[in-house]
Amino acid sequence: MDGDTFDVTLESHDSRISEDLIRIRLADIDTPETRGPKACAAGKKASAYTKTWLLGRTVSLDLDDKTGKDEFGRWVAVCYLDGKNFNKQLVDAGQAVVKDFKNNEFDPLSWWN
Repeated sequence: MDGDTFDVTLESHDSRISEDLIRIRLADIDTPETRGPKACAAGKKASAYTKTWLLGRTVSLDLDDKTGKDEFGRWVAVCYLDGKNFNKQLVDAGQAVVKDFKNNEFDPLSWWN
C-alpha cells in the first residue's frame, strides 16, 4: 500500500479482531501517496522503504483503543519492529511527517521522550 498503510497477517490477536489478515494505518504520521491524483515519486519511495523494512518480518502492533479503525476500515496502530517504534523510524528517515490525528489515543510527541 502506501508507506503508512500495509497489510499484516496476524499470529495472535485480541477479541476485537476476527480476521487473520488486517490492514494497518500507522498512527499520527503521513507519507506521500502512491496512487490517485496526489501520487508522486516520494510516495513510491516511502512505500518501498516500508516494504523493505517490514515484508516478511514479525512486528508488534499497539492498536488504537479509542477508535480502533479509521473511516476506511483500517486498524490504526503504532508498529514496533524489533522493539523500536516504526512510525518514528519512518519520520526519522524522512519518509513521513508527524500528523497528530486527535481522534486516536496516541500522542506522537511522546515518541521522542
